[in-house]
Amino acid sequence: MLDDDFWYSRAMISENSGARPQWFRSPARTARLTASLLMAVCSPLLASEWMEGPDGVLNQIEEEDSKRFESASTGVIRDYTRWKQALKEEWGLSFGVQYLALYQSLQATPSPDVDRGGGGIFRINGSYDVFETDDGYAGWIEWRIENRHNLFWLLAPSEMGELAGIKALNPADSYLGDFDTDLAVINWTQLFSNRWGFTVGRLSYASYLDAGYFQSLFGGFLNAAFIASPALAITGVGALGIAVRGFLTPHLTFGIQAHDANARNGRFSPDTLRQNEYLSAIDMGWTGDPYQHGLDRILLTLWRKDALKKQGIGEGHGLAINGTLQAGNFIPFLHFAVNNGGGGVAARRAASTGVEYVPGERGGWVFGVAWAEPASAGSSRDELVAETSYRLDIMAGFEIMLDLQYIRYTSSRLRGSAGWVGSLRVNLSL
Repeated sequence: MLDDDFWYSRAMISENSGARPQWFRSPARTARLTASLLMAVCSPLLASEWMEGPDGVLNQIEEEDSKRFESASTGVIRDYTRWKQALKEEWGLSFGVQYLALYQSLQATPSPDVDRGGGGIFRINGSYDVFETDDGYAGWIEWRIENRHNLFWLLAPSEMGELAGIKALNPADSYLGDFDTDLAVINWTQLFSNRWGFTVGRLSYASYLDAGYFQSLFGGFLNAAFIASPALAITGVGALGIAVRGFLTPHLTFGIQAHDANARNGRFSPDTLRQNEYLSAIDMGWTGDPYQHGLDRILLTLWRKDALKKQGIGEGHGLAINGTLQAGNFIPFLHFAVNNGGGGVAARRAASTGVEYVPGERGGWVFGVAWAEPASAGSSRDELVAETSYRLDIMAGFEIMLDLQYIRYTSSRLRGSAGWVGSLRVNLSL
């Protein structure tokens, strides 16, 4: 059985901070026993809403709102923030509008036609609380409208990396050029006794699969090695899926999930489920504090992706281990992943490590290094990357980030190549 004093103390912390959902004592022994038995079968990973990673809908809304609460200085921003808070408290409705713009320049490419790229990501995040009870049961709807696009006449940054011949460590593969405007997330989340729950619908799979503190488009890294390991299988944004998560103890977590393996970015078709091909995973983790957004945590993920028969992609399976620690203003991390080479992965093995330094509320600096063994045939040379960036909050809801990467890779046109990638990212959140 779990320690009820722990859950009750967390209820008081959550109640005082205004965070949702709150922790409460179960009113009856039967309810406590039922929740514990169910948790023995399925359980979570942690973050602000503990059902999803840092790039999830609720975490993105709350992260940007918290910045405004901490740094709002003008009357307009302060009034807007208070209005959003009142909307959430009175009606259970939360929302956020975000836009990311990225410009990149790649040195020493096989062709001058692929040395510059630019892309944008537009998001409208939303959440509506349908119900919440005093004994920790809650249900809400999440949604995200998303569009990813090229900037002006430039290549999408993801295409720039691919055309240059970078096979595993793409400098910005999340900035897709062929992403239509889409209802990328629409799901139902249900909590039981506030110790375990499930999410079902169209999911941002990357917010659940091996989701760690640094795996966010809004974080300090741009390279695929740090945002989503190239040695893990992926599927399309907005895949139909289900994730079940919960606490086994105050510090041990467990989760299971499954996603449509044939989903395509920005394009919804339920017909892909008829092929009965899925990306599934089990994760187990330890956390020092459930309220630290994935800090002080070690996570083990075991995954499997069915063979995609129509695409000629074989079955894949593998494991990943990532750990993050907070030591004052420093946040070091380590990530390693390995697989059997199937499932359409970009790399057979990959590892990354680095540190984030956050001296204050207005910015942060990161440095990381990563290695990957490309999975594609003919890739005889491993890829290496070193990346550093600095984020500066100009004002609440507006930040810029300067980023520099050095990548050594095997080009499809040259025997080997290496070069610098300079980037400028702008983040606007309302």
